[in-house]
Amino acid sequence: MPAIEFTPEARADLLALYELIFREADAARAGAYLDRIERCCAALLLFPLAGRDRGEGVRSLGFERRASIIYRPDQDRILILRVLHAGRTH
Repeated sequence: MPAIEFTPEARADLLALYELIFREADAARAGAYLDRIERCCAALLLFPLAGRDRGEGVRSLGFERRASIIYRPDQDRILILRVLHAGRTH
């Protein structure tokens, strides 16, 4: 069965997103948001072609109208390449 894997860049994106939400709200809200993102990524195990085809095997999936999950599905895994958020300033 395939597994979900996050690149170092995707992990850094999640950490930056946590810090952004933590500054604007609190730890509970930041943690809950990241939990929802991770559940969305896990759902890709059931529906690996759910996102939009971006070419060269890369797909993107919108998340709660504020983030995009960029990933590459293959036989052995769903590789999460990036998690981009509209609220990022850099």
